[in-house]
Amino acid sequence: MESAAKPTASPNAGRFADKATERLYQSYNAKQKRAAFACYVSASVLFDVYCLSVYDARSPWTWCLLAANVVTLLWCRLAGGRRQYWTAVAHLAWLTADVQVVFHMVANAAEGADLLGWILLYDYLAYVSLPLTLALCIALSATTCVTYVLTMAVLGRQHAYLARQVIMHTLN
Repeated sequence: MESAAKPTASPNAGRFADKATERLYQSYNAKQKRAAFACYVSASVLFDVYCLSVYDARSPWTWCLLAANVVTLLWCRLAGGRRQYWTAVAHLAWLTADVQVVFHMVANAAEGADLLGWILLYDYLAYVSLPLTLALCIALSATTCVTYVLTMAVLGRQHAYLARQVIMHTLN
């Protein structure tokens, strides 16, 4: 006696065997990620507020980035939107977050250790809240980490502890 068809995942494709179940899952996943996307943008808004309070409250660039993040937050609260708009806005939000951190490391001589927590938060939120495929999330996450490390390396004199940490890690 055969059991009813189970919606199991196909190990080769990473998708459900039943196409209707796959469509239902993709629809559910997209709605969940769109709802969670506001968390990613909210983190960018909080980062701007942090930078305005800690570094320079008169920085026009920070105010511009804050305005862009608030507009994005309003858009995701008000828009139903099609998938391509969500994808484009997610990429722009990621780019804005990446630019914010690099800008504050360069312009305000912010310590990389002070901003490492923000990088880790953005890295985590990329997987959890960006309405993108896993492959894109991995690529954006890797790009964020590489950008952070390269910025630290370029600003070597200001961030000498990076070299010390790398040396200590390799010796252990």
